[in-house]
Amino acid sequence: MAICFIIETSQYFNFYNAYFDPYDYLAYISLLLPIYFTDKHFSVGQGKDKNQRIEYE
Repeated sequence: MAICFIIETSQYFNFYNAYFDPYDYLAYISLLLPIYFTDKHFSVGQGKDKNQRIEYE
């Protein structure tokens, strides 16, 4: 997500020729944050040690 903000901010300061749209920040947040939290929720291990590696047979 940091890359998206860097790209948009560099467009604002005219580091390269592109159109700056402030609504892109909202789009990045509204799409990437739910994906991040969903991934974080489903990638948590089971048991007491949540950083435990799950072995599949």
